[in-house]
Amino acid sequence: MNRTGVLLINLGTPDAPTPSAVGRYLRQFLMDGFVIDVPKPLRWFLVNVMIVPRRKGQSAKAYQKVQLPEGSPLRVYTRELAEKVTARLAADRDRFVVEYAMRYGNPSIASSLERLRSQDVSRIIVMPMYPQYAESSYRTAVEETKKTALESGLADRLSFFPVFYDRPDFINACAARVRETVQAWPVEHFVFSFHSLPVSHLKKLDATQAHCLVKPDCCDVISAVNQ
Repeated sequence: MNRTGVLLINLGTPDAPTPSAVGRYLRQFLMDGFVIDVPKPLRWFLVNVMIVPRRKGQSAKAYQKVQLPEGSPLRVYTRELAEKVTARLAADRDRFVVEYAMRYGNPSIASSLERLRSQDVSRIIVMPMYPQYAESSYRTAVEETKKTALESGLADRLSFFPVFYDRPDFINACAARVRETVQAWPVEHFVFSFHSLPVSHLKKLDATQAHCLVKPDCCDVISAVNQ
């Protein structure tokens, strides 16, 4: 029987909330050219001389404050999501195998692909866990998976789940969670906060070079240029 592997990919987290572990994680994360898109020698200097030595201790304290008894929240919640996806597919458990990986840190993409290989999957659906596209999140996960799969002879088994920011089921799920929160807490205003992207990343993706942050209404309507 042909089996399909499902690989969920999240951003990543340090192996422990310690300065040394956080330093390793930050180096891997920030040395990614899709995250800091400057020439590699300059990126190396910024990361290893300017950023990591100054930030690892402070960041470790921040990680310690949110650490769960089971470990890092991002790893714990991603593992739980993978388990829930497995449960949803329980009726087809002979056909589907679910694994999760981190773009940076552990479990690595390489180790998760090997686990899928060991379970004799003939196809692997890769789902970066980002609703929207960004080179520093969705694309780097895709490119690293392609690179790793090519090295291990699994490239021909891959297919990638597209971004899903506009899927009604995703929007409805978000709305349901917001509704639960608003009903539980009496609030007057609900504030949305999104992680920003560097302006240089946005402009680089604008093939026309005449839309992004050039037109005053560049983001008012979703178009082929900005989606």
